Amino acid sequence: MGTVITTLVENTVRKPGLIAEHGLSFLIQTDRGSVLFDTGQGHAAIPNAAEMRVDLASVACIVLSHGHFDHSGGLSKVLGKTGPRKVFAHPCALEKKYSVREGRSRAIGMPDR
Repeated sequence: MGTVITTLVENTVRKPGLIAEHGLSFLIQTDRGSVLFDTGQGHAAIPNAAEMRVDLASVACIVLSHGHFDHSGGLSKVLGKTGPRKVFAHPCALEKKYSVREGRSRAIGMPDR
């Protein structure tokens, strides 16, 4: 089989029935198992996986690249589909994060922490 990377969440879609959202999620399948890399914001990963006939229960673990909402916001929903899984992330991913524009700040960190 080798390695197969399937995009579950991305800013654009080209196939009818899929949902685009600002964020990212990849399913990485290898001969040794499957890893979910990031979970998107939380609106698209599960419906897109269903549309693409991807069984999220086959995921062995989840890796979060960092703690911004668009990469980690879907974590609780995905865990609801996979059941308990190991989640790998840098400890700083859990820290609060903010974006400041024109003197206004808004939270952009993990929503479920």
